[in-house]
Amino acid sequence: MSGIKGKSGVYKHKKHSKETKDKIRKNNARYWLGKKMSDEHKRKIGRAGELSPSWKGDKVSYYAIHIWVVKEKGSPDYCIKCNKKGEKTGRRWNIEWANIDHKYRRDLNDYIGLCSKCHKKYDLKKGLIKLNKRNSKGQFIKFK
Repeated sequence: MSGIKGKSGVYKHKKHSKETKDKIRKNNARYWLGKKMSDEHKRKIGRAGELSPSWKGDKVSYYAIHIWVVKEKGSPDYCIKCNKKGEKTGRRWNIEWANIDHKYRRDLNDYIGLCSKCHKKYDLKKGLIKLNKRNSKGQFIKFK
């Protein structure tokens, strides 16, 4: 492996000029340590959640709403159907937040903790998912 450590591509063999190095040093994040920020700057970077200009309200993706629920409520402690205790299996928590009315709004009271088995049963009962069935050859049957 040749070239400068930490560099890749076309810049692998290039060296920075003294002027460029000084610009990098000046604009480095460490430059701002201990320095005072203006009140306006603090206000701008401190906007999160509903105060953020990027806030979408209920017009958010399925994935993003689940991330929001976990952020607000944390991980569920147990399944409300079978009382299975929550635990981490690998990288995943085995109890999930399930949306009661399946409208995926930002209403924290509209989510219940279910284990994956009970969650699947709950969605099947509501007609939201269908079981994959196989034919005699072992191939999946497509639903229309």
